[in-house]
Amino acid sequence: MNTIISTDANKNVSFFATNLQTNEFELRFWRNISQLQQDNRWLCVVCPHKMPNKAFLESVGINLNRMLVIHSNVNQDSVQITKKALQMGKCATVVSWIENLSTEDKNDLIEISASSQANCIMVKPLKANKPAKLKLVS
Repeated sequence: MNTIISTDANKNVSFFATNLQTNEFELRFWRNISQLQQDNRWLCVVCPHKMPNKAFLESVGINLNRMLVIHSNVNQDSVQITKKALQMGKCATVVSWIENLSTEDKNDLIEISASSQANCIMVKPLKANKPAKLKLVS
């Protein structure tokens, strides 16, 4: 299940969870992100698990000239990169894929988002179902 946490400059926090991985969901997700983009500030996308192509992003209204995509392989890096992107004050919105988000990091991101007058969208990606570990008992 994908879990999405959204916060804005007024510390309004929304939680959303979905199993949907349809094209329609992706279209609506990115269209909503495009509405958070501002002409004079950046849209920063941190550690995306699946990134749509340029034509798709343009079709939903994303200004590619004001979009920065940052890739990293380490979860902690995604949290630190997100904090830094918000602290710089140049982004209208930061969308970040974070595998493990502690309560402390979530609260920090909410505070930093508010102080930088930015939106922060934190996506905890869908994990594949792993088989249960079996233990033989005799």
